[in-house]
Amino acid sequence: MFANHVASVARYRPPTPDTMNFSPIRIMWNDWPALASWVAMPITWVIHFGFLYLQRSAAALPLALPVGVSVALVAVLLWRIKRVADLFARGVAVSGTVIDLMIAKDRGQLVFEFDAVGTRVRTWMPIHKTRDVLSLARGDRVDVLYDASAPRRDIVKSLFVARQERG
Repeated sequence: MFANHVASVARYRPPTPDTMNFSPIRIMWNDWPALASWVAMPITWVIHFGFLYLQRSAAALPLALPVGVSVALVAVLLWRIKRVADLFARGVAVSGTVIDLMIAKDRGQLVFEFDAVGTRVRTWMPIHKTRDVLSLARGDRVDVLYDASAPRRDIVKSLFVARQERG
């Protein structure tokens, strides 16, 4: 299903301080569902208004259509941002290991595992093909944040940490 499996190279990544904040921009760039939702919003409106120029004899589409789609897309985007924000605020921080990175075109899956209260959890997250994502390799140690009540609700922290300003 996915092409371009990452080569197996074990590397150590130093842990990130717990005081770091998440970045909504990095969420929208590295998280595939978040990226798809914010990119689809302007496309929806271009299609809505462009349809009349392409099909001059067609009746105008109801405005409720792009408004409804946009509301749904904003809801998905806010859900993805809130999910990461909640994990940064209340998530349990542990060290995990990248098991696989599967990329197909511009998106894919980052498969990783970690220990959650004595239970080994293997899970994945949908990702967008970015420099940060491609810097990960099979065997890398990564910081994971997970929900104590639902360990499969988790993220690789480094993909969403706000970058420190250079001064």
